[in-house]
Amino acid sequence: MSIKALLHKDLMIMELKAVSKDVALDEMIAKLAAHGIIHDRDLLKKSIMVREEQGVTALGQGIAMPHSKHVVVDKPAILFARSSQGIPYEAADGQPVDLFFMVVAPSDAEEVSLEAIADLSNYLAKAGFAEQLRQANSEHDVLTLFDDFSKVNKAEETTKKVNHSGDFIVAVTACATGLIHTYMAEEALKKAATNKGMTIKVETNGASGRKNVLTADDISQAKGIIIASDKEIDLERFAGKKLISRSVVDGIKSADDLIERLYTDEAQVVEAKEASLKDKLTQTLFGK
Repeated sequence: MSIKALLHKDLMIMELKAVSKDVALDEMIAKLAAHGIIHDRDLLKKSIMVREEQGVTALGQGIAMPHSKHVVVDKPAILFARSSQGIPYEAADGQPVDLFFMVVAPSDAEEVSLEAIADLSNYLAKAGFAEQLRQANSEHDVLTLFDDFSKVNKAEETTKKVNHSGDFIVAVTACATGLIHTYMAEEALKKAATNKGMTIKVETNGASGRKNVLTADDISQAKGIIIASDKEIDLERFAGKKLISRSVVDGIKSADDLIERLYTDEAQVVEAKEASLKDKLTQTLFGK
C-alpha cells in the first residue's frame, strides 16, 4: 500500500502542543482515534510503549517513527506530526525529535506496516526531504512534497537503465532496525558511484525484506562488493569477489572512501567456504 493511500491531510498535526515524549504520543493517538483509525487509545499506547522499550524508534536527525500492529487498529494509516521546539525522545544522537510519523496497522496487516515503514524511510533518506518537511506551511504542502519526491524516484529509476561508462560495483546496506539508515547508506553509495562515473546496484535489507536483490549475473560482473551493514550478511554468494565490509554508518558518512578501498589491498577476496560475516562494531548508531 502506497504512502499516498495511508497519509491524509486530516491525519496531520502541524504543531504539536506536547513538550514530552509521553504526551506527544497521547496527542498523536488521540488524533487517530478522532478520525476512526483506532478504537482503543489505551491499548494502542501500551503497544507502542512496548515497542519503544524494545528499541527507541527515534531514528536520529530529529526524526521518530513510533509504530504498532494491533487489533485496536481498524485500518492502516500514517500520522504526520511536527514540533517547532523539538521533543526529548532518547534518540541515539541525543537530539530532540521534531518530525514524527506514527505508523499503525491492524494485527493481520504486518506486510502493510513493514512496507509503509520501509517506504517512509526511503523518502526520509533523500537529501533535503526532512528539511522541506520542516519548512512546509500546510498539510497540502506535505502531501505535495511526497508527490514531488515520488516523481524524482521514478526519474532515478529511469536513469538506472542508461549505460554508464566506468566500473560496475554492487553493495548491500542494512541497519539494525531496517529503517532509515539502510536507505541513507544506499543513497550515499549511489551518489558517490555516480560522481566517479561508475555504475552501482545496491541491495537493501530493510524492514520489509530484501529489495533490489543482487542476481548472480550482477555479482559476476561486479568489480567488487561493498557491505554497509549492522546485520549478519551471508557472503557465500560473493565467493571469489573483492569485498569491503563496514558499518551502515560508514556507508552513509564515508561512501566515497569505501569505493576507493575496493581498489586497495584492504579489500579481501571472499573465500568459497565463507558463509557469513558479522561486523564487530565499536561505534554507536551515528559513529560517535
